[in-house]
Amino acid sequence: MKLLAAIPLIFGVPMCQSDDTDTRCRALIPAAIAAGFEPADLDTVIDIAYRESRCTWNAVSPTRDFGAMQINAKTWESTWEEMGLNRTTILDPYSNMMMAKHIADRADAYGCKWRPWYMSGDYCD
Repeated sequence: MKLLAAIPLIFGVPMCQSDDTDTRCRALIPAAIAAGFEPADLDTVIDIAYRESRCTWNAVSPTRDFGAMQINAKTWESTWEEMGLNRTTILDPYSNMMMAKHIADRADAYGCKWRPWYMSGDYCD
């Protein structure tokens, strides 16, 4: 396992910049908890982050999806701006998870909080 000597901290969450996907995924758990995800949701959250970005906290896709949870700018940028975020801060793991929690809560009102990430897998029964 290749680890960097210095692991930067963002909002107190260790960000491993190695090629070790498992380490990157585990590093997102504190941000998910701090953002308000329940412990019962963590396996699904991390599975989505893995499928969306391989748990890469600073991922930006060609379709303008941001962060580990790949929050789509076209759909959510005005909402994240209302929350005081921008295209740089949405990459922060806590901010990205906070936005994902907001999206999940909105979707939950319609029956399944994981529906916005349906392309990553069928998490709704």
